[in-house]
Amino acid sequence: MVNSEIKEIFDRVIKEKSKLYPWDMVIETHKKNGAWDLTYNSGKGFKEIISIECIKKEIENERRILNEKKYI
Repeated sequence: MVNSEIKEIFDRVIKEKSKLYPWDMVIETHKKNGAWDLTYNSGKGFKEIISIECIKKEIENERRILNEKKYI
């Protein structure tokens, strides 16, 4: 079961991402070295489930990049 804080985040992300055109979402979610890219691994991970750890790493990287941009 997902706690309420995580559900709130999921709901917010789903609301925002649902506004994207399908191919724009693919570009965003299939970034090089992102969770999908690392799991798919040039087809070796076809139909594999993206791990929570991999998703967390991508989120941490995105936050780091956003924080770095604030100081540029």
